[in-house]
Amino acid sequence: MARIIIADDTSPYTGKTGRDIGLGGTESSVINLANAFAKRGHQVTALTKTTEHLTHEGVEWGPLAGAGGYRGVDLYLPVQHPRLFHLVARPRKLAVWLIWPVNNLRHYKRIPIMWRYRPQPVVASKWLESEYSWVLPPWKKPIVIPLAIQEDWRHFPPLETPPPPHAIYASMAGRGLPFLLPVWEKLILPRVPAAKLHILGIKNFAKPYETAVPDLPWISEMSEAGRTSLVIHPTLRRDEQREVMRSSRVLLYHGHKSEAFCLAAAEAQALGVPAVVGPHGVLPERVRDGETGFMRAEPEAFAEEAVRILTDDQLWRRLHAASLAMQQGPSWDEVAAEFERRVL
Repeated sequence: MARIIIADDTSPYTGKTGRDIGLGGTESSVINLANAFAKRGHQVTALTKTTEHLTHEGVEWGPLAGAGGYRGVDLYLPVQHPRLFHLVARPRKLAVWLIWPVNNLRHYKRIPIMWRYRPQPVVASKWLESEYSWVLPPWKKPIVIPLAIQEDWRHFPPLETPPPPHAIYASMAGRGLPFLLPVWEKLILPRVPAAKLHILGIKNFAKPYETAVPDLPWISEMSEAGRTSLVIHPTLRRDEQREVMRSSRVLLYHGHKSEAFCLAAAEAQALGVPAVVGPHGVLPERVRDGETGFMRAEPEAFAEEAVRILTDDQLWRRLHAASLAMQQGPSWDEVAAEFERRVL
């Protein structure tokens, strides 16, 4: 049994939080990895911006504020930020879990911290591995351990009937809606007038997840028909997110440079939802072009593939079956086992 501490300053949350409200990929990944470590017999503490002290699913949750005094730690795993490195003194292993783009490590104030502490980088994608900079400690090569899909999102049977012409967008609003909404209104909706675009994942990092859905500035520029075709969901629990996604016919996301893993695309594919994405960042690792969806850069080509999936049942069935067969990804237990084998 190992003593493991995970630290994340993304937002205030604990292992219980995701039962009641939707969380982002960072928070849900921390919860799932911590739970997986605990189930494998390790003593696990997770530190976040929460003000609570509680134990959930075998994991001790507590606040970052006032953290310190931990001794005999086998693995200290801060998420992304060098400013967290000092919270645990002299762990046997220090690894930084990089599930965002690594450009923050190249900041002139953070390079010296990386050289001082020399953590083992653990990255969530091959794209992140390629982005790791030569200015950082070179003898600690990044270890690639992809994120997992939550177990109750995996291994669903094929749907008997294709869903209606509903598309889904499931990332932060600013990362993709400025591209997608004009393409949807001008190039997709006129060809599929009954189509609906479901929008999930509305979140502003400056506000808590339970905050009401904000006004989206791009929507006011749309026509009445365009606005009517949108279904904007409030913050949903994970099980509700899953049901909305699985009942959609296609995920649409052109991509963004901040996507270091894109859990939304991975989850959609695991549920059997075909995707049309752009060739940006990590997205070529998430979607198999021509097999589980399509990768298209230009708006016209992007829209063409979206229309095909929304209207062609035979094409949808082929992509749906391939996604279910090929895109389940690892379980969180398998990810925890990889940490044990390669990091601990």
